[in-house]
Amino acid sequence: MQNQQYEEEISLLELLDVLRRNLKLITMLIILGLLSSIILSGISFYRNREVNSYSVETQIILSGSLNNEQGITLIVNTLSHVSSLNSALTTLKIENSNYKLTSQYDSDSGLLAYKVEGSNSETITQISTEIFKLVKPIIEGAFPSVEIREFQTSEPVLVPKINENNVNWLMNIILGIILSGMFAVFYVFAVYFMSPYIITDNDFESLFDSKVLGKFTGKTPKSKLRKLLEVR
Repeated sequence: MQNQQYEEEISLLELLDVLRRNLKLITMLIILGLLSSIILSGISFYRNREVNSYSVETQIILSGSLNNEQGITLIVNTLSHVSSLNSALTTLKIENSNYKLTSQYDSDSGLLAYKVEGSNSETITQISTEIFKLVKPIIEGAFPSVEIREFQTSEPVLVPKINENNVNWLMNIILGIILSGMFAVFYVFAVYFMSPYIITDNDFESLFDSKVLGKFTGKTPKSKLRKLLEVR
């Protein structure tokens, strides 16, 4: 019998009337949700914006083929290792580390090549030169009989990049409106239909089949909404 006192039929007209009387509040919450989705989309767009990237390829043409497998591995690893890139950046006093370094060796042609990729076309050329200064003594030490015939660096080339993190503004705005609208309707119904029954701790425990563990002790005056916050 105690639980039956909370059963009450609510007509559709009454629900619509409650929404009508709180139309300003619902509209305000939807606008806040819309603004939040726009702001978050803007932040995501800024963080994931597409930035042009350039690459330069440096080719080291040797007088003969490198026949020492360990020496080849050492040189290729040196050209590909992040420490080589960091060393060049330190020498050039560049703090931004958003650069990539790759290398390859063709035993048939005796061509040793490496690429530097980054957002600044002038800087990557300087980095490429510094890396050559680093690897040259390694080549001469590992292969005394092999000479560097030619060293050439290509002009910076724009690297086509596909930004997979494009922000779908329309979808984010629609979701913001829908979610904020759902929250607004839930808020209105919670305040006007649920909280009138939550007056004492016993009312809360009977209605929600839960125990009241603690009460909100703030200085905010008691209100219908405050009653929904009386559980920790």
